[in-house]
Amino acid sequence: MSHIDVKNFYFSYAPRSARETGIWTLSNLNFSVEAGGFLGIVGESGSGKSTLIRNLCGLLPITEGHVHIDGCNLASLSAREMIDLRRKIQLIYQNPKRSFDPRMRIGRSISQPIRSLEKRAPSDEELANLLASVGLQAEHLNRFPHELSGGQLQRIAIARALSVRPGILLADEPTSALDVSVQAQALKMIAELREQLKLTVVLVSHDLAVVGRVTDSIIVLKDGVIVEAGNTANVLLNPQHAYTQKLAEAAAVVSL
Repeated sequence: MSHIDVKNFYFSYAPRSARETGIWTLSNLNFSVEAGGFLGIVGESGSGKSTLIRNLCGLLPITEGHVHIDGCNLASLSAREMIDLRRKIQLIYQNPKRSFDPRMRIGRSISQPIRSLEKRAPSDEELANLLASVGLQAEHLNRFPHELSGGQLQRIAIARALSVRPGILLADEPTSALDVSVQAQALKMIAELREQLKLTVVLVSHDLAVVGRVTDSIIVLKDGVIVEAGNTANVLLNPQHAYTQKLAEAAAVVSL
């Protein structure tokens, strides 16, 4: 299992301008996710949620402060070490239909992380077992993305993320593109896989009710700043910040 520590973290797409103006995309973030923990990051569009996810996996550079994965500072990793990090941290993207090459069969798509990071070609049995872990049949390996539903593609996206046995799973709005009827199934699957595989999971959503169903703790982002953080039950039932209260009302969560 892996843990995440973020200390005094600032990020801007134009760091020089941010240093001069003091206006950052993400500002003075401090939080941690213990090994095996399940953190929810909540906020409206533009709050910085997806940017933070990309910082955590090394897709965006560290501007100021520290992001540590299992004690390793992302800002100091070499190119070789960054490749190793790619195995440890995997992403589930917001729109499953856009995360697959429409010209590539599913079997080839889910084998790509293994081919790229482990430099080997997985067997059909290994790929079939990956699909079985998310409740799908081996026959789906020969299909193209357009032949599958959004819910099936999201299951396959989860299988692809798990293919290199990561310790950390980052899920960026994984249910927002799904029908309401299958959103709960996707969340339940992520929660169950986290338990089975001892994963550390970070779930991003604009919906407080979504993260409230499965996470252990929550941080609430507004304009790149953490305005509230704590145990999930406490944040849901007794939100302290006016912005969190607004999110709770929008999600039809009753405050005590």
